[in-house]
Amino acid sequence: MAVGFVRKSGLDYIIKRVNDNNSTKKINLIIGALQNYNKQIVSNKMDKGTAKYLNEMINKNVMDIFTYMPSFYHGKYYCFTDDKMVYIILGSSNISHSAFFNNYELDIFFKYKKGSIESKEFIDWFDELKSNCVKISELNEELYLDTNSFNQEEFNEPKSTSAYDKVSIQDFADKIDKLDDDEIKYRQLYG
Repeated sequence: MAVGFVRKSGLDYIIKRVNDNNSTKKINLIIGALQNYNKQIVSNKMDKGTAKYLNEMINKNVMDIFTYMPSFYHGKYYCFTDDKMVYIILGSSNISHSAFFNNYELDIFFKYKKGSIESKEFIDWFDELKSNCVKISELNEELYLDTNSFNQEEFNEPKSTSAYDKVSIQDFADKIDKLDDDEIKYRQLYG
């Protein structure tokens, strides 16, 4: 995954779903807001609770985090895989409760067979970006503002009435597979 901003609320949501699928894969996450993580200045781009949570995920060997130092990375790229398929989401959603449940976001979902040319191109793009990033082994939590300095709605648990709770990636893929019109199905799968 690669995003501009991350909040604990969004990470909780993603990690829970990855764990629900019994995944043992380590998550690779590029975070644009950490571009100046190693400078001794207080950052207003992330809260202390999120920095602490990221450190816990690093220490538990659940996640590796990276940042792109030459400039601020602001794209949004998500890649999930299972035994047969690769699911790519590109769009405007950062990793946060607000992005997943409150904001008016635009994300495009792609579904490819594992090993396909298209899936390889997306994965190669991410690997190239990651190769130009700095791996972060620990965040200095004191350089981030207290969670109370941020909008509290951001840190609430997701509402069970959200469309994200009702439709999983697999549910969405199943709906695409059931479309009757081949042209609509083609456009949904290949953009």
